Amino acid sequence: MLGCDASVDPVKTDLLYNGHAFSVPQNPFVIASIGGDDNILILRYGPERSVKYLAFSDIKGDKSVDFRCEPSVFFEVLFTASSREDCNQDELNAFKNVFIKNHDVGQWGGSKLTVYFSIGKEQSFLFAFDDAGKSIKIDTDFLSKAELKEVVDGAL
Repeated sequence: MLGCDASVDPVKTDLLYNGHAFSVPQNPFVIASIGGDDNILILRYGPERSVKYLAFSDIKGDKSVDFRCEPSVFFEVLFTASSREDCNQDELNAFKNVFIKNHDVGQWGGSKLTVYFSIGKEQSFLFAFDDAGKSIKIDTDFLSKAELKEVVDGAL
């Protein structure tokens, strides 16, 4: 489910994605809904392709990864260094190299969502999970950690 609405903040727009309201920068240059099983939504903030983007996707719909456990459990193990034998250990090791190594990582929590963040020099990722089993990946190449926190603050 997708939707947009102007917010009180003059530089932000409320974006409804997968049942949660996120606060995104206004005036994207292009909005593309690729759809598919992972329900990809891309907001691009300039004319150049694949640059200055904010993307949302449904982690559960991504068939390219075999977590072997619930995505929320997999990412909890990944970001908290806890242990679960039922999760795919090879995928965990691969994800550690991509999302943990040389990244600022941590967690933001609230009553509606738990969000794990992976902030890198060129690309940053948020992995958001709710109690109903919804799982959302948000990635960008231009927003700072503070700006990404603002994106999810209202949804937490």
